[in-house]
Amino acid sequence: MKIIFLPGLGQDATVWNNVIGHLNTELSTESLNLFSDIDENTEVTLNFLNKEVDKKLRTIKEPSIYSVWPIIRWNFSVINCTKSE
Repeated sequence: MKIIFLPGLGQDATVWNNVIGHLNTELSTESLNLFSDIDENTEVTLNFLNKEVDKKLRTIKEPSIYSVWPIIRWNFSVINCTKSE
């Protein structure tokens, strides 16, 4: 089983390095760089972000569990953005 760490919006894979460093070294871990394909010319929409996350997660072939805090924040942001429109 692999533990997958997901960065929040505006973060990169290194944000989890300290946490991973404190885990049992026998655990298989990976911190994904979800937003590496975004540059100043990219139109960042919710649809684009969802596709990027889906694309990166589909590359993982072994059973995995995910860090949930970024997922909770992601959903919170989506709900609040939708409410304000």
